[in-house]
Amino acid sequence: MPERFLITDENGKESPVVEVRGQNYELMPFGSGRRMCPGTSVALNVAHTTLANMIHCFEWKIEDGGKVCVDMNEGPSFILSRAQPLICFPTP
Repeated sequence: MPERFLITDENGKESPVVEVRGQNYELMPFGSGRRMCPGTSVALNVAHTTLANMIHCFEWKIEDGGKVCVDMNEGPSFILSRAQPLICFPTP
């Protein structure tokens, strides 16, 4: 996460704050103000619904096909990412 998207709270901890609805002028994927995309709300809802449907409708297989112990350790980052990525493949 670029430093320009980090804010410091009252405890001195930095945390990422990214607003895609036009309030953060460093990141405007949908524009802002009068030039804001009218489909922003629909796009964000469709993205969540599409992900939920993919999880629900497909069977997911792990990369090597065997039983794998999922490593939930966090990686060295400001966002919560895994140290070891989980790679899965959808099957209908």
